[in-house]
Amino acid sequence: MRLFISNSNKVIQVFGIFLVLFAVYNIYLVICTPKITHYQNQWQRNYATAQEFIYGPKAPNIIVGSSLSARLNKNVLPPSYYNLSFSGGSVLTGLEIIKRTGYIPKKIFIESNLIFRNKDKKMIDNLFYPVWWKVKYYLPALQEKNQPINVLLSKSFCSGAEATGYRKKQKYYDDLHDRINASRFDLMMKQRRIQYAKPLKRKNLKPIKELISYFRQHGSRITFFEMPIEQTLANSKQAKERRNILKANFSNPWLKSPDYTAYKTTDGHHLAPKSAYLYTKEFVKETR
Repeated sequence: MRLFISNSNKVIQVFGIFLVLFAVYNIYLVICTPKITHYQNQWQRNYATAQEFIYGPKAPNIIVGSSLSARLNKNVLPPSYYNLSFSGGSVLTGLEIIKRTGYIPKKIFIESNLIFRNKDKKMIDNLFYPVWWKVKYYLPALQEKNQPINVLLSKSFCSGAEATGYRKKQKYYDDLHDRINASRFDLMMKQRRIQYAKPLKRKNLKPIKELISYFRQHGSRITFFEMPIEQTLANSKQAKERRNILKANFSNPWLKSPDYTAYKTTDGHHLAPKSAYLYTKEFVKETR
């Protein structure tokens, strides 16, 4: 009996210590709001991107898309823009997340390059798990980005500690590059040329039609845009077919086509860092 009581007391003590540390960590996150720049994998980054939108202040201009538009440079996008694009993800996932929050953006910019991808139902169900998803608003330690290892890897323990100004921005730009692994690029382009030479696999347009209709009815302005990709892919039969399908089924405006020769990609699809920076500036200029 004494042994049982002793073990029970130890469990209570350990649990009490855990609660104290958990409370202290939550207070630290609320006060210091560390800027998280490193994640353990792209899937964790996707969840963090979604949760920042769900629990944070809402921007009037929202971008939804795949890993192509996820490359838009956060340092260039103004605070009035939020990029709800996901690596390996889809437009449908981003639109569904916005709808689940009940928020109606002023403008929604939809990447058209990989628009026929299906939504990630598992991700959406996890993000909006009944009751639990609302608890995470009050306990930021439970949010994906705030795992202690991410804070440590980011080396940003308080958001106000970073310097700002022209020199920092200029150095950041100078440090960007468009260096490309030539052998990997050639291999990926060979695969993508084969892929783009095939007829487009037609998808059910009903889900995206319903979501676009929902936001339009509630006052959002919907605009399609294309991320720059390699020119040969952009001018392929499959790419032209995709544009024709969208323009035949949606009356929404499009941003003007990018100058595909002005930007470099790492694999035919994804913009290299400096090109992503430059295109983001062009995107903001065209959408303001």
